Amino acid sequence: MENKKISTELGIVIIIIVAITAGVFVWQYQKDIRLDEIQFQPMKLSRKSTEQPQHKEKPKRRIEFGDGCYAMTNGHIDETRFRNDFNTDPANTTVRYENKDFGISFNIPFNKKWGNKDCKVLPYLEFSGPNANPIIEFGLPRAYVTSQFHFGIGEKMDLSSLQKLHQGGINNKNHSRILKIGNYDVVTHTSYGELSATVIEIPAKDYIYYFEEIAPKNLTQISMDFENVIKSVKITNPGKEKISIIGFNKWKTYTDKASDLSLKYPPELNIESPRDGIILGLYTISPEEAKIPDAIAMNRLLIYQKDKDINDAMIDLKQSDLDNCSQTSIKIDGNSFPQISCRGEFANELWIYTLFEKKGNTIIVSYPGDNQENVVIFDKILSTVRFK
Repeated sequence: MENKKISTELGIVIIIIVAITAGVFVWQYQKDIRLDEIQFQPMKLSRKSTEQPQHKEKPKRRIEFGDGCYAMTNGHIDETRFRNDFNTDPANTTVRYENKDFGISFNIPFNKKWGNKDCKVLPYLEFSGPNANPIIEFGLPRAYVTSQFHFGIGEKMDLSSLQKLHQGGINNKNHSRILKIGNYDVVTHTSYGELSATVIEIPAKDYIYYFEEIAPKNLTQISMDFENVIKSVKITNPGKEKISIIGFNKWKTYTDKASDLSLKYPPELNIESPRDGIILGLYTISPEEAKIPDAIAMNRLLIYQKDKDINDAMIDLKQSDLDNCSQTSIKIDGNSFPQISCRGEFANELWIYTLFEKKGNTIIVSYPGDNQENVVIFDKILSTVRFK
C-alpha cells in the first residue's frame, strides 16, 4: 500500500515536469515565430527616405487658391473677396476652345492680366459633368460667385420643344423665346435656380449645347459679351441643315396668277399641289413623315380661297368655336389685315387664320399655332405675302 502511494506521488511529479518542459518549448517556439515575423516585416520609411510620399490629387481650380488670390479676414482667407491688387479688368482678347469629340468650338473671352503676381487665372476650367459630358467655366473671374460663363452639353431636343420646356407657365415668366444669333437658331430664357442666369441653348444633331451667363446685370437681356460668345460658335457636326428663318435672300418666290398672290418661302419646305380651292400648301416635314395621319395638317401653312366677302368668311371661321376664338389685326407691307385665332373644340389645337379680301372673295392663310418652331417659319412667310 505504501509502495502504491510512492508510485502515485512520483507519477504526479513526472507529469508536472513534463508539463513545464512542454510549456517552455511552446513559449520558445512562439517567441521564435514572432521574431521571424518582425524580422520579415517591411521597414517603415523614415522622413529622410528618398521615396516621395503619395498625395491626393488637389481639386481643380480655375483661380489658384492661396493667400495671393483672396483677401484676409481675421487672419483667415476670405474667398468672397479678392485681394486689392487682383486684376478684374474687362476681357481684351479671346482663346479658342475646341472639343472635337462633341463637335463644337467657340471663343472664350480672356485677359492675361487677370489675377496678380501671386495668383494665376486660367482662360477656362474644364471638368466632367453628368454622363461624362464636359462642363466649362470661363469669362470674368469673380470671388463672390462662380465664373461669368458656363458651357455644357445636354441631350438633344428640337427647337420648339426647348422653347416650350422653358416657358415657365402660361405667362412665360422665364422669357423663353427663339432667336437667331450668329449662324444658329437658339432658345434663350432665364433661370432662377441657386444662381440666376441668362441661358442660351443651341439644338444640333446629337446634342444641345447650352451656355449660361451667371448672375448678369439684366436677366432678360443678352449682354454684348454673351452675344459675342454665341456668334463665335461653330458646330462641326450639326446634322441636317436647319430651315433659315432670318433673311429672304435665298428664299424661293411663289406666284399664283389667278389670285395675283406672291410670297417667299424657304427652299427646304415641301410643296403640296393646288386642289379644290387650295392655292398652295407648304409643309415643314419630309414626304416620308407626311404619310403619318394628320402629320401634314399639323405642320402645314395652307392658302385657300373662299367665294365670300371677308365678313362672311370671318363668321364662317368663328361659327363652330365662337367661345374659343379671338380676333386682332396684323400689319403686312404697311397694310392691316384681320387675323383670327381659334382653339379646336375637341383636340384643343390652336389655329391661326389671316384674311385678305380680293375682288369680292377672301383668301385665307392658315396654319396651326402650337408648334412654335413652325410658327416662327410661317410668320416669316406670311410677312412676304403680296398682291398685285
